[in-house]
Amino acid sequence: MPAAGASGGATVASLRFTHGLYDALTVAGGRLILSGGPDGSPLPAARHDAPGLTGCRAATVDPATMTVTGRRTGNCDDPRLFDQATLVVNDFTNGNPDGSHVQIAHVTGGGFAVGPVVMTYSELSDTDAEWLYGDGYLWLFDCLTTAGSELLRISATTGAVLQTVRMPQIDRPLLAVDDDGLWLAPAVNSSSGSIYRLAPGMARPVLVRHIHSDAYWMAAAGHSLWVSVNDHPKPPTLLRFDGTSTKPSLDIAFRGGFYGQFGYGQPHFAADAAGDIWTVASGHLYRIDGETGRVATVATVPTHFPSPIAVLGRHAFFYNAPVENALYRVTLP
Repeated sequence: MPAAGASGGATVASLRFTHGLYDALTVAGGRLILSGGPDGSPLPAARHDAPGLTGCRAATVDPATMTVTGRRTGNCDDPRLFDQATLVVNDFTNGNPDGSHVQIAHVTGGGFAVGPVVMTYSELSDTDAEWLYGDGYLWLFDCLTTAGSELLRISATTGAVLQTVRMPQIDRPLLAVDDDGLWLAPAVNSSSGSIYRLAPGMARPVLVRHIHSDAYWMAAAGHSLWVSVNDHPKPPTLLRFDGTSTKPSLDIAFRGGFYGQFGYGQPHFAADAAGDIWTVASGHLYRIDGETGRVATVATVPTHFPSPIAVLGRHAFFYNAPVENALYRVTLP
């Protein structure tokens, strides 16, 4: 449906779902995947206390027509449910030292299999495992494993662990991946840290930037990384790093005033192939110019909460789960 709140020729369409059916939005193979679990945990993550949990739900949405092309329910450990070849199976017990562990599920010729434990850690309020797909890999991080703070680089197709790297101690980090590797920065709910980059094959991460506090948000695409750094009491600083350089190509005061992105959970900022960043906040969809940092209001939308967001071409998609369980698509002219 067109929305009266669209601006500059943008159009808005929506697709509503049954209350509470889904709570996460991801992109796989150029398609949108909505997913949810019986315990209310965001998926795909297989993040649960009971191995082999069933009843997870997923739906594939055609981004061009905004129609559901497939609904399915199945085992929460099955990567196929979420259109993936591999999946993290994170079994945790809060507060139990070394009582949580991670396995990797992978698709086989006849279905799927869950591999051996690849990481054992202590699940506390600020030390849960984090992971994301990108650059052909599945990246898995935790700051309190039995081997200390470490990151695993895992094949996104086979689930094999390709590399284990000792990492700086950052609890609740922001994670992002571009064509030059994985980036880490302390989130607004993190204790402290700095910005680091780790390319495939590196023995240790590169320190990119010391920061005295934390980062509000981070997004990556192509060969660029954008990060908004907390410089309180001054305005935040927006940085852009290109390629493998540790010298920012963009370093400006940023007055966007957006919600901070917590470590854990789905990103509320997404960069597109053209180098712009999108986010939903305070009842609007915003586009941040990746070259200048200028913020433009693209459309008025019916949510004041940060929402999971994805960008495909000239379309931005976000899922408004807390308010009305609707998927929105905003299209630029």
